[in-house]
Amino acid sequence: MKVVLSSGLGPLHFVSSARFISKKVDSLRFLCGYIPSQNAAFLMRIVSFLRGKKIDGSIKKRKIDCEAVDVHSCLFSECFNQFLMIVNRIVKGIYKKCYRIAWSFFGWESCFYLQKGDVFHVRSGAGQGGAIKKAKRLGMKVLVDHSALHPAQSYENLENEFIKWGGKPTINPNAGVWVNVLRDCKDADMIVVNAEHIKDSFIKYGYPKEKLRVVYLGVRSDFQGLKENYTVNGDFRVLFTGGFILLKGAEYILESLRILHSRGVPVHYDIVGQVSAPSLLLNKYKDLNITFHGQVPQDELKTFLHDADCYLFPSLADGCAQSGMEALSAGLPVVATYQSGLPITDGESGCVVPMKDAEAIADKIEWLIAHPEERESLGRNAAKMMREKYTWEKYAENMVKVYEEMV
Repeated sequence: MKVVLSSGLGPLHFVSSARFISKKVDSLRFLCGYIPSQNAAFLMRIVSFLRGKKIDGSIKKRKIDCEAVDVHSCLFSECFNQFLMIVNRIVKGIYKKCYRIAWSFFGWESCFYLQKGDVFHVRSGAGQGGAIKKAKRLGMKVLVDHSALHPAQSYENLENEFIKWGGKPTINPNAGVWVNVLRDCKDADMIVVNAEHIKDSFIKYGYPKEKLRVVYLGVRSDFQGLKENYTVNGDFRVLFTGGFILLKGAEYILESLRILHSRGVPVHYDIVGQVSAPSLLLNKYKDLNITFHGQVPQDELKTFLHDADCYLFPSLADGCAQSGMEALSAGLPVVATYQSGLPITDGESGCVVPMKDAEAIADKIEWLIAHPEERESLGRNAAKMMREKYTWEKYAENMVKVYEEMV
């Protein structure tokens, strides 16, 4: 089996995909954006200065230390993408308008590295610019990898949330890179998604279920079983990790905490990750017992997972969120929405609450506090489930089964 895997701009989960799938196939060629060399620190500092944002951490995540992977970097499209981000500091909105062009440019540049194989596994949005067309001319089957709800479903879930807080939805199925995404999905021989609710959203918008496959992502082994002691000391600690934005349910996280405070429940929320929720929303809830820690290194994140009593992830439109998968693997009792994409069974490996329902979130957290034995059982069941079913090795096995089915 010969596979060409194309990640588009940004690594997402594809670096791990390449590393583990390469162990299961005859050859794997990986097409990606910029991959840092040992002497790239100075360049990263320059780009970080021009963008006004540190990018060292996100770039380093792209490194693949695996000799079995044949890596080819689409450097020109990466440079163009970074240039747009720099210009965006001066001309606000230019990046959003040109984002689709950057992805089409990546697809075009990736054509130079496409070689004949069995499967072209491409991230949705990175197959335009001629990449999918060339793969089909080479006789390859095309598998498009999509990691979020159908954009029309995301727009439906989020439109009123953005309007409520004075903004516009960041996802529009008829504009920007989402046009490329949907064209890739249409052109694909098969679409792979990483959660059942994503599959459901594509079927809702007219895709045949025969064209869709679900393969859940894996979690790094060093996150397994971090939670050992389920005794609560002091306030009940509720943890959220990831970008604190409307899409992740920021409003309902804050409102659930307000409800718990009004009931006199001793609870503290820890938010770990970049905070980009509207200032109007944040100001409304500024007096709550909550700590915003910002982005932290992975080792420090493990400490938060070890110390927390519960993990909260009430997303409105997610894929299989890696942050939530890490919490399950750590052994935390998780409270999440169906729209989070997490593979939990309510009452067995986690708690499922309705989307946009802060009252239900507060009720569930209060129940967890009052039922320590059940809380511990949920956490240990989650860790066991993740250890047995959701490793990167298991992901690679399941993905190769999809390849074999296609060819």
